[in-house]
Amino acid sequence: MVELPDMAEVSANLKDDGFATIAICLDVNGSGEIYQEAKDSFEAIFEEKGSSFTVISPDEVLLENVVSQSYAVPYTIFVNSNGIQVGSAFLGPKSKEDWTEIIREKLDLMAKQKAE
Repeated sequence: MVELPDMAEVSANLKDDGFATIAICLDVNGSGEIYQEAKDSFEAIFEEKGSSFTVISPDEVLLENVVSQSYAVPYTIFVNSNGIQVGSAFLGPKSKEDWTEIIREKLDLMAKQKAE
């Protein structure tokens, strides 16, 4: 979770460009029920690191289509405003500069797709 302060800064810097970060708490049992204690701990870490991400628990669709395909943490995907994944996933942490470049490329790609 060392990347949280950088991601918080990147998110804040790109907010006006339509970018938002949503974190998915992956501490769930086999039936998809969230471990509340784990979620509370996860949210406390985000707050402690100064991150203002929205933290969600995965529903059945996320568990089946995203969580089941994640082989590393962090596992980062980008989705457009319609919930459609844009490009491939990124595994592991990245630097603030790398994330800024990656996100700007994704935003440019989504703007081009929207214009078509």
